[in-house]
Amino acid sequence: MWGKKRIILVTPLLSILEQNAQVIRDYIGDDNIILEHHSNVILIENAQEKLDLRELAVESWHAPVIITTMVQLLNTFFGRESTCVRRFQSLCDAVVVIDEVQTVPNHMLTLFKSCDEFPFRNL
Repeated sequence: MWGKKRIILVTPLLSILEQNAQVIRDYIGDDNIILEHHSNVILIENAQEKLDLRELAVESWHAPVIITTMVQLLNTFFGRESTCVRRFQSLCDAVVVIDEVQTVPNHMLTLFKSCDEFPFRNL
């Protein structure tokens, strides 16, 4: 992974994310290193230990491969919750791929400009 700790794949639409997630799972072949973080993930509540581990992974984004939505990425940049701060530090030493960026509405592109003005852009 180019000497990086993780790859973060971001898509603006859930339909695209779910298609890409399946292709990535088939290619990698190890679900333990992939974290999907979006609103369509349904947790199985009968396995309390696995639920806790997944919850921790979602809060910190410490998995080697993270597949998430544009909403979650922007929440990480601009949110005020402590989970956003924990996820934010996971962006260091990561490759972030924003797929289908042309589908993002023009009025939302100013959010990317705001991110570009952050002091971390040269990390």
